[in-house]
Amino acid sequence: MKVVLIIGGAVSGSTAARKLTEHGIRCVIVDQNRLPYGKIEDGLPRWHEKQRLSEYSKIDEVMDHVLVDFIPLTKIGDHIGFDEIYDMNWSCVYFANGAWRDRSFPIKGVEEFSNFYYQTLLYIGLTIITKMIIMVLR
Repeated sequence: MKVVLIIGGAVSGSTAARKLTEHGIRCVIVDQNRLPYGKIEDGLPRWHEKQRLSEYSKIDEVMDHVLVDFIPLTKIGDHIGFDEIYDMNWSCVYFANGAWRDRSFPIKGVEEFSNFYYQTLLYIGLTIITKMIIMVLR
């Protein structure tokens, strides 16, 4: 069975997991926070309560899927190194670690690993991203 590690569980990570599980692919999602809500939790103004609850519900539905395992409070680089992750032979590692500003990738030397792709645009359509992952896996 194909197993994808998804780093970050908020909108991008949960959308990728939803798309992948539709194809029978198991997903392990790690997030640095206790809950997988990312900027929805800390960045969305409090007056957007209805939108916040809607987004929470969508993410929670993904996290409850039988093919999804959620591991909270895990920081890549602190709790587990990228070399360890790479050596686990995942079918794919998907970085959904936020894009609130352009930045270089935070792991030194990661571009030396095979099949590494990094998008620095602030937003690209999540459907396009997840289709690229599925194509890599096949």
